[in-house]
Amino acid sequence: MDAIETIFEVALLASGVVLLFPVTTFFLECAWSVLPQRTRAADEPAKSPRVAVLIPAHDEESVIGKTLTGLLPTLGKDDWALVVADNCSDETAGIARAAGARVVERADDQKRGKGYALDCGVRHLEADPPDVVVVLDADCDVELQTIRTIATLAHNTGQPAQALNLGEFDRKSDAVYVVSALANRFTNLIRPLGVTRMGLPYRLMGTGMAIPWPIMKTASLAVGNLVEDTRLGIDLAIEGHNPLFERSVRVTSRLPQQSGAFQSQRTRWEHGHLQTALREVPRLVRTTCREDRPELLWMALDLCVPPLALLALLWSAVTLLSVVVWLLGASGFPMFVLMVEGAMLASAVVVGWAAHCRHEIPLSALGAVPKYVWRKIPIYWGFLFRRQQDWVRTAREPLTDVEAS
Repeated sequence: MDAIETIFEVALLASGVVLLFPVTTFFLECAWSVLPQRTRAADEPAKSPRVAVLIPAHDEESVIGKTLTGLLPTLGKDDWALVVADNCSDETAGIARAAGARVVERADDQKRGKGYALDCGVRHLEADPPDVVVVLDADCDVELQTIRTIATLAHNTGQPAQALNLGEFDRKSDAVYVVSALANRFTNLIRPLGVTRMGLPYRLMGTGMAIPWPIMKTASLAVGNLVEDTRLGIDLAIEGHNPLFERSVRVTSRLPQQSGAFQSQRTRWEHGHLQTALREVPRLVRTTCREDRPELLWMALDLCVPPLALLALLWSAVTLLSVVVWLLGASGFPMFVLMVEGAMLASAVVVGWAAHCRHEIPLSALGAVPKYVWRKIPIYWGFLFRRQQDWVRTAREPLTDVEAS
């Protein structure tokens, strides 16, 4: 019996130590997000950069017109938008042309996904290269200064720049979707803000990212990765092009409110994140050791932080088991370690919410966290036994009359 208890104690303590890395990383990123913003010195260039906004679009006729209507008036006279109508079976290309965008059509049933569309767009731009390429999803809205701000930052620094990328949501919708919006803000606002205030690079987010042409033209884009933006940001960081996060301007897209679209989007994002972490963390650690670049080590640690629901689920399961083992007479030390981690996790969530989200997400929404985590269990189960490998576009929901106008 003593031997069995010892095995359980060691296993639980080992699990607690493993969880300590993502929990501590998450805690520090959230804690740093409330510290004063570092100032970034950059002189305006004598001439504004020529900007090409690259928009990959697969069957986006329901949203592409609204996106371009909001985008095109924000561009300078030497800027343009290029829509890659990728394997489209609808009127995406025609609507984009009518709105005033340049359009290139791509058809390849064997190579599907955003990465291939981006590569097609970059190859098309080689005939008349811009100074900076801004990548924008087909369902996004931009603020008036978004494109100019991130393009100028990328042009001045010679580094990729990422705008704040948030999902819009209906505050009257089911509390689960409100919690989803909160999780989106931890990933796309709170954690990158904390990392930036540490003086470290964060990941690219796929939309609202500006990349100087000399970097973009040589980037490896034609891949079928489920989260090609994360992989691209890691590739660029390893090459010495650390992404910069610019909170002052934003792009927004509507978070799915229907169950099927919600599950589809989260499955692609979270399976893609986990697969990318398994593949890229060792590469980041090797590069850190070989080139003595500690910022890449933090990027590896950040990538080890799983989706918030999964982190909470793992901690809950291991903690519950440690309590049971303690009640049966084993050492309470593993339970103590896990309780400390739980306090760190909970305090990080509360601090992040209070500092950055309390005005748009009510405190009462936190009560739906258990339900939100429960809904994500099939996604994580699928990662173990039915892992998604192919890119699948999230179904678009019809625009309301107000959104369409």
